[in-house]
Order: sequence, then structure tokens, then C-alpha cells
Amino acid sequence: MKKILVGMLAGLLVGCATTEQEFYSNHSAQSLSSLCRALQQTPNPKFRHDLTLELARRDRTPEDCTKRVATENVALASLAVVGAAVAIGVAANNGGFGGGSSYSTPRPYGAAWDQIASGYGTPIWRCRDRSNGRFIYDNYCSHLMKSDHTWPGLWA
Repeated sequence: MKKILVGMLAGLLVGCATTEQEFYSNHSAQSLSSLCRALQQTPNPKFRHDLTLELARRDRTPEDCTKRVATENVALASLAVVGAAVAIGVAANNGGFGGGSSYSTPRPYGAAWDQIASGYGTPIWRCRDRSNGRFIYDNYCSHLMKSDHTWPGLWA
């Protein structure tokens, strides 16, 4: 998981455009991708001209840059989709998508019904996680017969 996220971040960083200050301080150290992105994004004609000269020095043309940036954008979009799918899979595997709910997903010991007293003193049925006693969504107990053998008594 960490390798995928690091790879995605590295891909995003490589795809960033260079600034004028970075270019003029050391133009030969700039990556081809960052030069191409800067060429497409800059409104400054002098900077555009200097970028074109640097690309020519590297045997590249502005058309090469257009193709390169388009290809990188497709790759970055694909990485974003894969990253989102991995994040959803990890969240689902960990029992939920967050949100601050106090309900947990029953793990190895399952779930059981518990009859407790409501705020008005009348008995109600609630589903609990057997491993820790926390209340969980009632649908985790929907297939079980209602019995109060796991937590006898009406008081939670």
C-alpha cells in the first residue's frame, strides 16, 4: 500500500511544471516533463521562448511536449483511479469508511442480541459485538434468534 502511494506522489511531483525562478537558476537540471508543463502553462512570451530554446537543445519540440503532457495526464488519471480503488478497498477491509460512528463491525466472535431497558424503562433489543460488548447495527444480528443469554439483565 505504501509503495503505491509513494509511486503516486512521485508521479505527481514529476509532473509539476517548473517555475521561472527554478528554470533560470539551473535550466539544465529541470526535467523534460516539468519544462513541457511550464511551456503549456506560462503566459510569459520570454519564458516560453527560453523554454523552447532549452527543448531544442535537448532535441525536443513543443509538439513533443504536447504529446508528453497528454500521455502523463492519462497516466496520472489512471493512478488516481487506482489509488482511489485501493483506498476504498483498504477502508472496506478495515470495517468501514470512517465518519466517526461509535458502531463497530463484529470481528472474530460475532454478534448477539441483548435485551436492555430503553430510556423510558421498557425493554428493547439491541445488537452487540460479542468481542467487546459495544452496540453495533442491528442488521448484524438480523439472522440470529433473539435471546438474552450473552448479556443477561435489562441494564446496559
